[in-house]
Amino acid sequence: MDVFQFVAICTCVLAAVLDVLVKASPICTGAKMDITNSYGVRTEKVHGSRVQFSSLSPSLDKGSKLNIEFRTSSPSGFVFLASTGSRRSTMTDYVTVYLKDGHMYFAFKCNGMTGRLRERKQLDDGQWHKLNYNREDGTPGAIKINHESPYRRYQVSCPSFNTLFFGGLPPHLVRQVTSDLGLENEFGNNKAHRLEGCFRNVNIDNKQFRVEPSYHSVSTC
Repeated sequence: MDVFQFVAICTCVLAAVLDVLVKASPICTGAKMDITNSYGVRTEKVHGSRVQFSSLSPSLDKGSKLNIEFRTSSPSGFVFLASTGSRRSTMTDYVTVYLKDGHMYFAFKCNGMTGRLRERKQLDDGQWHKLNYNREDGTPGAIKINHESPYRRYQVSCPSFNTLFFGGLPPHLVRQVTSDLGLENEFGNNKAHRLEGCFRNVNIDNKQFRVEPSYHSVSTC
């Protein structure tokens, strides 16, 4: 590990520690963070920790595929959440993959309809898992985990998603999002929804993102 990487890690870990004290959500600017490479980014169980794409380009539209690798020992929290916007007024439709008691769930809210599916296997084993979310003809899409398809398809129309969150949500949006998805009992507070874990090799259709994400209270894996 070179000096720059060491400083980057220490900077964001220190930000996360200070975050506990001041209840802020520091952005890791200047640190060598990259959720798209093989080193990856670690989200923490602290206030506001997340990776956020506010202007997703390319967008997560019909026919596109989101590819993620993640690992965690945390039993609960959001792996990713895609939405139609990053502000309360524009966040109307969502798809998400989250863990609860170690099990993976796929949930969505599109055009006023909601759905939720549970996978039997537990994924809080500290091992790397490959997750593929494939948008198909504007539907909520199909999920593959480690190249297997555990869920049946829903025939519900969904819009294009241009905002992505990994590992958690902005604190001021937690109540709205969990309520819209019917997840108040699971993630109705600012602590329960955070996933402590690593994310790497994130892309859409194996292409580079044209707009970089913001990193909030994270460290390198």
